[in-house]
Amino acid sequence: MAKCTDTNRNKSMQQKILQQEHDPTNLYIANLPMTMAETDLEAMLSLYGNVISTRILKDSNGTPRGVGFAR
Repeated sequence: MAKCTDTNRNKSMQQKILQQEHDPTNLYIANLPMTMAETDLEAMLSLYGNVISTRILKDSNGTPRGVGFAR
């Protein structure tokens, strides 16, 4: 009986992960340090949950604008 419960739990987790990957909702983050890279943002947010993607906006010269998005 425990095996069936584990299988159902695994399927439920897989469905949740797939749903998160296709969820278009982004978290807007402002006042980021100008030295922060996308990998830094991902590392910081991963302490709180699964991070699908991160993006820091940059101007035409490639200089970070201090704002970003995460899923």
